[in-house]
Amino acid sequence: MKRYQKVLLLTAGILVIGGGILATAGLAMGGVPGFWITEKGIQTAEDIRGTFVEKKVPLSDVSSLDINCVEGNVEFLLGDDFHLEYGYDDAFLSVKNEKKDGIYHFTSDYVKQAGWYGAGFFWGDTVNSKESYVRIYVPRGTKLKDLNLVNEYGKIKMDINGAGCEKTVMKMESGSAWVNGLTSGHTEVQAEYGDVEMEDCDVGKMTLKGEGGSYRLSDIQAEEMKLEEMYGEISLSRISGGIMTVKSESGNTKIEEMSGKELSLVNEYGEITMQNVTTDTFVHIKSGDSGNIRIQDIKTGQMKLETEGGDVEGKKVELGTADIQVAYGKCELYELNAKDVKVSSESGNVKLAMAGKEKEYQMSLMTEYGEVSVNGKKQGNNILLEREKAKGKLEVKSEEGNIRVDTE
Repeated sequence: MKRYQKVLLLTAGILVIGGGILATAGLAMGGVPGFWITEKGIQTAEDIRGTFVEKKVPLSDVSSLDINCVEGNVEFLLGDDFHLEYGYDDAFLSVKNEKKDGIYHFTSDYVKQAGWYGAGFFWGDTVNSKESYVRIYVPRGTKLKDLNLVNEYGKIKMDINGAGCEKTVMKMESGSAWVNGLTSGHTEVQAEYGDVEMEDCDVGKMTLKGEGGSYRLSDIQAEEMKLEEMYGEISLSRISGGIMTVKSESGNTKIEEMSGKELSLVNEYGEITMQNVTTDTFVHIKSGDSGNIRIQDIKTGQMKLETEGGDVEGKKVELGTADIQVAYGKCELYELNAKDVKVSSESGNVKLAMAGKEKEYQMSLMTEYGEVSVNGKKQGNNILLEREKAKGKLEVKSEEGNIRVDTE
């Protein structure tokens, strides 16, 4: 190594060690480890720290809320009187609020100052002395007309069992939401990149949308529910109501205990698990290019099941008619009680364990490259059993795979 290179390395090492010593000394003396290079020059956290403002607003004369926050936590709590409390650092946030025509409008936004438009180093929570917040206290039995809540970068917590709204709209860009005890005639939830958890809610007609995050719903009563999630997990338990529609682009979907009129579940790239689901008329389950479908304790009038690149496994399925289409994967259904079943498979074995005796079913079983068997008896690659007094009908076609049917 040349002499000038050694000198440069030694100098750099001394500067790094010296900087570490100075930084340690600054912290020991109560300093904040950060600075910003802005159009006003170099600024530290102490240069731009403001006053933390806290206020309380009575809301007894308000019938609707319009809350729009750029950041911070928003919390709804049961209280003795209807009022709102908020706090923020005025160096970073500005707040506007007014009452007009029975609606309380609250808006927070970033202050347009140099501290937010420069290059920051060692950015952290040491800048803001406190985290901004909005807290709404609602007496039990309160019925708002409209609740419009937007929180771009923060958390939403709602614990208002015994209070509700005619219409509720919640939107988040990045953060999380926990909602408990909400009663609402019409409900909309939109979370771009955040997790949403709802418990013990009666939500009327509800629409939920997400791009990246998760939805966890439990003990929900809904007249109609539409849930669309792009990239995230979906977990539904103890859901009851009317027409349910669930659609996911990528991520696992799990349903436990659901009852309603109809259910449509589509998942393009992820696992589908359903247990204890009862609908009056129809269940539609569709899986895309990858992902298995597992169902248990299903009761419905009609079921349509489609999968392109996964297995189908089921147990204790009771229905009127079933149309099952499997592209590449096995299909195994046990304790299947149905009047009319159609199964088509391109590549994969099909196994059906039917409730009832063999004589109760007409059967048309056919495979191009495989073997057909009924109750352990091999029947070649196709069999046609026509029975005039049969109550049920089985039709199974496969291009490549074995077909096995067992009865009681």
